[in-house]
Amino acid sequence: MEAILELAVDIAILLAVAAIALFVRSRIVDKQQRGLRETAARLGLQFEAVSQLPPDEQAIVREVLESLIIKYQTRRWDVSRATATAAAATTTNKAAPPTKTPTKRAAHAAR
Repeated sequence: MEAILELAVDIAILLAVAAIALFVRSRIVDKQQRGLRETAARLGLQFEAVSQLPPDEQAIVREVLESLIIKYQTRRWDVSRATATAAAATTTNKAAPPTKTPTKRAAHAAR
């Protein structure tokens, strides 16, 4: 009978933890979605203002925006490539690093 009670308590604790985790996750998702909506609204107002500019100035805004996007994507690609290269280097170099030959000073210090 005690084992059944312990099991019931364990299940209740797990369910409570799961409920808390779901609540926290939903709050995080809500904040992210709210942030996206606010950003979209701000950009919408900015694009509306840009649409009222003369065509040559609209082209400048478009070029600046495209260059910023390319710059950001390039930076992300470089970081992911560097991370992949570092990960590959660590997996191929699992052997012990070469040991240095002791110098005279290190040999004297060991005595």
